[in-house]
Amino acid sequence: MRELSIDSNFELIKRLDPFVADKVDDFGEFSRAVRDTVETFMPELQPHVATITEFMQLFYGVAEPITLTDSAELTALLEGERAPNQAPVVRVGRSQTLRLEDDTVQTTLPGSVADDLLSTDAIFVTWAVESGPAAATVTLADNHSPVTTASFSQIGRYQLSLTASDGRLSTTEDLDILVNQSPLVRAGEDRDIGFREPLELRGELLRDGRGDRASQSLTTRWELVNGPGLVTFDNAAALRTRASFSTSGVYLLRLTAETTTASGVLSHSDDLQVFVGARINRGLQALYSFADSDVAEGLPCAMSPG
Repeated sequence: MRELSIDSNFELIKRLDPFVADKVDDFGEFSRAVRDTVETFMPELQPHVATITEFMQLFYGVAEPITLTDSAELTALLEGERAPNQAPVVRVGRSQTLRLEDDTVQTTLPGSVADDLLSTDAIFVTWAVESGPAAATVTLADNHSPVTTASFSQIGRYQLSLTASDGRLSTTEDLDILVNQSPLVRAGEDRDIGFREPLELRGELLRDGRGDRASQSLTTRWELVNGPGLVTFDNAAALRTRASFSTSGVYLLRLTAETTTASGVLSHSDDLQVFVGARINRGLQALYSFADSDVAEGLPCAMSPG
């Protein structure tokens, strides 16, 4: 029983009932029984023992005996009509969009509750995970506190709920959370091509990063960062495409992927160096180097007829 996790009001009542049901006629004994049971068998709920005690008193109709003094005002109050009990009011704030950078991403759940009869501390509240990606983990710092923190392990859509109960009536409100991650691309290895030789670009999308592909767009593009001439792409928006270069030299190309989310744009880029005409240049350098060495050693060189 020490390992029990109380996830609902029904479960809480079911576990406490055997220890308190025979003490409903004595307010003091009933209250002590609730506190002792929580302390002994459910120590993880000890911080909420005052709220649980009041909740159980309301559920079983156990009231503290009081002595009333006769007065005209009190008589009028008791004989008047009492407003019916209203369900608690629950607010969870706006939907959230988060960015996963490490193994988990954490956010604050800014819940709030109010009741027509009870103080905020006396309302029994519970956060619960209603839905999320398969195999994803959601960790709540304190699921019985209106304001708490939650950590999410995977990208995707999550729905959490906050329920508040006054012992007789309850209210639930849902909170939608979308977790995204930056895309990840690879431009490929640096390349060496001949002049006027087109280059086959083979970009890769290693990670999509979209938490909801139906509502979020992903775009990719190739662009020239620097180089001695112009570069023409057959389709600059495609991962795999062809590039042509106007002159020889060293060019730096960049592949970028971008995802547009409600909280901004997530992007990632990778660069690729292209050496255009480098093989010809190296061949000429080797030829001239050989000719220069012949001259230095006094060997005859081939000359064009004058």
